[in-house]
Amino acid sequence: VDGKCIPVWTFEESKAKARNAWEYLKENAPGALGGKPEEDFGVDPLDPLPPKEQAEQETLIKEKAERGERKRKAQLEVRAIPPVKRYTLPELCNEWVWLAPQKRFVNRLDPEFVLDKEAFNDLFQYLKGDASSLTRRLFGQTTDTIPKLKGAVYRPAADEFTDDGYWNGWRPSPVIAAKGDTTLFHAHIAYLFPNESDQKLLLDWLAAVLQNPATKPRHQLFIHGRIQRTGKTFFARLMRELLGRSNVQMLTQDILENGFTGWAMRTKVVWIEEVRDLTGSKKATSKLHSWASESTMTINQKNLPTFVMDQVIAFIIFSNRLDALALDNSDGRYLVLRTDVGKHPNGAPYYSAVYGDNGRGGILQTPALLSAILYELLNRPLGGYSIEQAAPSTKAKRDMIAESYSAQLQWMKDHDGGAPMRYRVKSADEIVDAMPKRLQTIGAAKNVREALRDHFRDQQREQFLLKAKTVLSEMGY
Repeated sequence: VDGKCIPVWTFEESKAKARNAWEYLKENAPGALGGKPEEDFGVDPLDPLPPKEQAEQETLIKEKAERGERKRKAQLEVRAIPPVKRYTLPELCNEWVWLAPQKRFVNRLDPEFVLDKEAFNDLFQYLKGDASSLTRRLFGQTTDTIPKLKGAVYRPAADEFTDDGYWNGWRPSPVIAAKGDTTLFHAHIAYLFPNESDQKLLLDWLAAVLQNPATKPRHQLFIHGRIQRTGKTFFARLMRELLGRSNVQMLTQDILENGFTGWAMRTKVVWIEEVRDLTGSKKATSKLHSWASESTMTINQKNLPTFVMDQVIAFIIFSNRLDALALDNSDGRYLVLRTDVGKHPNGAPYYSAVYGDNGRGGILQTPALLSAILYELLNRPLGGYSIEQAAPSTKAKRDMIAESYSAQLQWMKDHDGGAPMRYRVKSADEIVDAMPKRLQTIGAAKNVREALRDHFRDQQREQFLLKAKTVLSEMGY
């Protein structure tokens, strides 16, 4: 290497030295003469350690070896596998049902446990007997076999197996109605909704759902509150306890938008937590509006055939955004209530009395309080209120409608008396051209066309009501 050898080796000298070194290594490599390498080199003896250090060294080596052995045993240890339940044939037939349209076996105790024929045969092949498969054995028998049903339904207060051959997903509530103290229940309602009219509407809606479990509500409950953690969701949690947990499902907006609806097969009440903004998702809005008003729903479970079933679901929707739903003046599908209060001044002790702590206490975990609330709501007179009619109008709903208008629609409302809005004939493009540049965005003409449609529909409705009122007045009513 240049600069490292003195005197400096020439290229030829370096080449010769490298060749000689290689030849020497081949002929005199350690062990090349047939012995072990250590026999060629020998072993240099170590200087003995002082007795104390020698003892410490031996202790460290022993502890290290013990740790290694424990680790090895832990890695090799086979944990005990819990025994798999082995059914008798009568037990299997009692716990499982066959739903013909879906071609699936469903566990009655855990309806989320669904198997196709192949998986069912694999899991319970020890029961096939002399048949080629368990399903052949079961389907070849008319007695001592699994229930074979037309499909699934949800019919509150009906038996699990219906007279017309369906499997009913409804389960009775464990809460038994009985008179009792409902003071804290009403105090919480009054705290969140100081307006007595709102209090009455909330109680009427809850009572109507409980009194008519087999009826599809034609309007759903929407509770808006800007401040979080004030106790709004108490009412959904209360309905879950009063109806029975198996009859109530909690959904997030993401689940609402993903398209799978298997949850609807066993559901009376759905509560949707913190809806953010559905106005930008026409698909999600359309689904929710349809579920809110229609009496049937397409059940779409992952990797399973879809089917249509009757539904009686009541929806409770919570949001801290007033523009979460796109509503118009004719929309009667939502009873909208708003709470403007903050957290209760008594803080944690108050909410512990309402919700309980760690699954104990509070209204929600006290059977006597639940029984009293259920009794009161089941026996509440509803007067002219009906969940099968359009939702009563509230100030909160009117504010929501105003908030959900697009910016273009708001401009049209603000300029109703000016050009071109005052013209009897006008096009969407003319209206957009008259707007400020900041409102002439992509999709503005589409928003204007939708706004004009809603405007004319509302105008025709008002003209019809006015004409009807005039005719009734002339008839002496």
